[in-house]
Amino acid sequence: MLLIPVLLVLALFGCARRDVVNPFDPNASQSPLVLSLSPERFSVSLNWQWRSVPLSDVSGFRVYRAVDQPDSFVVLAELPADSFSFLDRSVQQNRWYFYRVSVLGRGTESKPTETQKALLGPVDVWMFSELGFEIDRLSYDLQHVKAQFFTELPPVDWAPRFADSLIWLCHRRLQKTVSRFRLSPPGEDFILNTSLSDPIQIEWPLNSPRVFVLDDGTDRLIGLEDKTLNLDIPLPAGKYLKLVTDSDQRFLWALARSFLVRIPVSSPDQLARFPVPPGYLAQDLVAADAKLYLLATASDSTTASSALFVNPQSGNLNPSLELNGRFLRLEVDPEQQMYFLAEVADVQQQKLWKLSFTGVRQWEMAGFTEISDIQLIRENKHLVVVDRLGDKLVLVTPNGQRLSESVPLYDPVQVQFTP
Repeated sequence: MLLIPVLLVLALFGCARRDVVNPFDPNASQSPLVLSLSPERFSVSLNWQWRSVPLSDVSGFRVYRAVDQPDSFVVLAELPADSFSFLDRSVQQNRWYFYRVSVLGRGTESKPTETQKALLGPVDVWMFSELGFEIDRLSYDLQHVKAQFFTELPPVDWAPRFADSLIWLCHRRLQKTVSRFRLSPPGEDFILNTSLSDPIQIEWPLNSPRVFVLDDGTDRLIGLEDKTLNLDIPLPAGKYLKLVTDSDQRFLWALARSFLVRIPVSSPDQLARFPVPPGYLAQDLVAADAKLYLLATASDSTTASSALFVNPQSGNLNPSLELNGRFLRLEVDPEQQMYFLAEVADVQQQKLWKLSFTGVRQWEMAGFTEISDIQLIRENKHLVVVDRLGDKLVLVTPNGQRLSESVPLYDPVQVQFTP
């Protein structure tokens, strides 16, 4: 009777032995390490950790790197067993770097980690998500989330001042309110105002301690200083879209479908109204180079749209360019005299266009679902395009090449940059 239990124990022991995998086997199914990267402007920080249980008999780690293409890895460094990070300073901007790390044992080496890549550039990219309740800081290549912050309510717009580690947010879902978000230490203060009906835009001019909120529900401009409401100005009735500060930080401009309202930052009660030309409905507004650039579509057709610019001093709208197509988003490079526009190609696709100020098409790029923001990186003329329904950001070169796409992001809305 004792034979059966003994045989059972031996069988179980044999199965267990067969399941043991040598972690130093280079043909193992996965590496015992997990590698992550954090690219900076002139360096790449590598960090790794054990996938599960730390290995014994470890003599060190070996770092591999390839440049431009992941097909020619060379040994970059060998590190002692107590090292779990490495800083690579022998890098340049605008080149891809690929990394792997393996574990060294006594005369043996583990399977390396999955390849991780990094592209260095002049800025980090900040993104906020409305439905994700979050603010993310991403690397220039959009591949690595360097910091992540969560808000209590979904933000519809933001006014960041990253140098002060502060971001003002306005919220229209769940609760109509404004909040001030601190990045360090993380925290959020709410300014509850029961009179807010539909706060859609928020601006924080550099030369003013006051934060301005555009309330489309009541056609009002609200002003906050610190956390105190000290301004409440009625605006002309209309369907408001956007609130921007001009490049000189002297005026706010409230964009409605059929007109613009100029608001002096120092004396916001002195309003001036300027109509959009007859036959057009405003879509987007960009402040650059002491001018405002207005994008509008024909009110009676979806087959034509116009880009118009306005002089902030006079407010007069001057026709700049007429286009065939329905364009909804705009970015401007006044130095190169280029427009970047998002066109509705069909119900399922939008395109990105680059046009000269004279209307010469440089290139177009398909493959976007809904472009909610286009931002030009002034340092190198690259673009970051926000594909909101596509849940991604796309880094685009000046000649119209997709340089990189972000890790999956939930409901990205807008981006800004920091060095």
